[in-house]
Amino acid sequence: MYQVPSEEFLRKNEIEKNKRGKKNWHFVYDRLGNHYHYFGFLAYRSFEKYSWSETKGKVTNLTYFESVASDEASSYYDYEYTVDGVTYTGSDGDHGTRTSVSKPPAQGETITVYYNPKDPSESLVNTNYSDALSDAVIWTLCCGPIFFLFGALLYYLTTRKQPTLQK
Repeated sequence: MYQVPSEEFLRKNEIEKNKRGKKNWHFVYDRLGNHYHYFGFLAYRSFEKYSWSETKGKVTNLTYFESVASDEASSYYDYEYTVDGVTYTGSDGDHGTRTSVSKPPAQGETITVYYNPKDPSESLVNTNYSDALSDAVIWTLCCGPIFFLFGALLYYLTTRKQPTLQK
């Protein structure tokens, strides 16, 4: 037969459940806070790239590959640019479907290079300048509120006062 638990047992169980819920809530929000700090830093670095200086560079080496067996293509090239009399090198590439991957500029072609004025060895080219905000940052900014609400709901459900049996 089913035995009705005692009131003392139910009270003790409720207290333990509340402790577990608070631990879960703190775990979720600690991790979420760490992620927001990390991805916030990435977002800052991504937006910082929009203020980088501009110079001209030349393509030194290039590779373009289209797969015969599938609809995949790869484009990679190296470039060099000069800042304050010092020559730096960089590289860019893209991988995806044949229609999404653009052909690289021709070898020797002049391209626009954006470089970090604080560290000129850090650069990117105009083909990926608009993609400076990484996907991870975008996902975090869009999905972060959803995770926050999920965590709040989890906290509420695990710590709310449970109804006790009346005698």
